[in-house]
Amino acid sequence: MLGLLLSLRGYETREAYSAKQAIEIAQTFAPDAAFLDIGIPLMDGFQIAEHFQRTPPLSEIVLIAMTGFKGEENTARTRAAGFRRYLVKPLEEDTVVKALSDVGFAPNAVKSQSNGGRTMMPNKSQPKTAPNQPDVVRNVREHMDVICSCGQKLGVVDRVDGDSIKLTKKDSPDDRHHFIPLDWVDHVDGRVHISKNSQEAMEQWQLWELA
Repeated sequence: MLGLLLSLRGYETREAYSAKQAIEIAQTFAPDAAFLDIGIPLMDGFQIAEHFQRTPPLSEIVLIAMTGFKGEENTARTRAAGFRRYLVKPLEEDTVVKALSDVGFAPNAVKSQSNGGRTMMPNKSQPKTAPNQPDVVRNVREHMDVICSCGQKLGVVDRVDGDSIKLTKKDSPDDRHHFIPLDWVDHVDGRVHISKNSQEAMEQWQLWELA
């Protein structure tokens, strides 16, 4: 909804619903500014910001933090991480437009598709919940094997952690905990079957866990 409202103000926008998607969109869309939700799972807004800042030309993107937490400590941390503005949710349209204007991307009096600036808004909430997700949450159990679409075992469930499944460290190829989103799950039949093949899953681990 926020993306739609900003588009009516003259901004060209894109929305992302995961860290992976945010980075992919940034690389192809080349936004002037990015609203990063500090609380998205797996790879948070601070980690996305760090990735942007060390990856030209993404380092030129103006960063604006979105969070549900107030406080000077949080404000100071976002400034230190390179964010130009710090907005507390729920966000009002005028507050968002003012933040963009403050960093040099004011909307035009005559609305156009892109002259107001290009923005992207990674958000921790999916636009809608996958139909099978409540059943997935109920059916996934500790110690279940996780099986990729190619038939290869990816790991073993440690626990469901928010919108993700945490995998056990001892069954990992690099002795680390890894996370996969619940929306990867295709079905559960005593084992957790996911829609990604093993190569896709491991590549996305590396993307999410950039330090």
